[in-house]
Amino acid sequence: MKNATAHLQNNGIPFDVPDDMTAVCLSRSRRGGAKHGIYLIETSAKRWVIKYYHHKRDQPQRLFSQLENYLSGRSGVSPQRRFCNEKQCLQIWRENGFEVFRQCNEFPFISIGAPHLIFEYVPGRTLKDFFLDREIPKTDKLGAFKRFLPEWGRRHFLAYKNKNRKLIQEHATFQHVYMSAEDQRFIFYDFEVVYTHRYSLPGLIGCEIAGYIRSLPTEDLDDYLRILIRDYPYPQFLSYPYHYFFRHPNLCLRFLHAVDRQLPRNRRPRSRYNIALRIQDYLKNSSQNIKLEG
Repeated sequence: MKNATAHLQNNGIPFDVPDDMTAVCLSRSRRGGAKHGIYLIETSAKRWVIKYYHHKRDQPQRLFSQLENYLSGRSGVSPQRRFCNEKQCLQIWRENGFEVFRQCNEFPFISIGAPHLIFEYVPGRTLKDFFLDREIPKTDKLGAFKRFLPEWGRRHFLAYKNKNRKLIQEHATFQHVYMSAEDQRFIFYDFEVVYTHRYSLPGLIGCEIAGYIRSLPTEDLDDYLRILIRDYPYPQFLSYPYHYFFRHPNLCLRFLHAVDRQLPRNRRPRSRYNIALRIQDYLKNSSQNIKLEG
């Protein structure tokens, strides 16, 4: 295992790799020991992806993050807790008909030790990278966004109907939607942290809508918003971002949002507050146009 040990030391792979295999770090957290990450494992015949769960923070930061998540209605941050959340969410999303990376049962033995999941390798790119690529025609990007909306709305509807918070992404962005190069299917990932019952479903849906929309290209945002208002299948959900961030029934939370949006980072055009306002403006204009046409 000399080669595996050298590979471990040189490239930061947190587990030993046999001589006939190579390992490449695709992404990882630089804090907490720099072990938590996603690793591509490759032989001459096949590829796999390993997600390795480890601490993302140093000890003082872990204690603070644990308290912060508890107060804000999110699940814990320990490697074991994040691993269990992800495994459960993968099953829930799959059972409800939503694409996630498939787990592999056949995999050469590697002694990994820490909590981990082994996935299929799928050539492709994130949907955020696709939308930001200036080489791709805008019509193709808008077409992909339009194709994304029906399943997005269906997931929101099922989450609302079944009161299933695990169908809502805690870190909502098109960075966490993958598009297969072979068939352009959308694959969702990153389910380490989930919301608890302390959050209302309309609020969670509103946060996810704002999160996804703010990760779209700023220069073409109006085009995306017009398609959103026209083609998203449950228009009543589109008012949730505005009501959550500006008209929340909890007066304490409404006050905290009012204070938070005064921070410099939240005055930017792509802040979740400004995105919520823009969606609401489009909804108002759309309803006014319908009345005028009627």
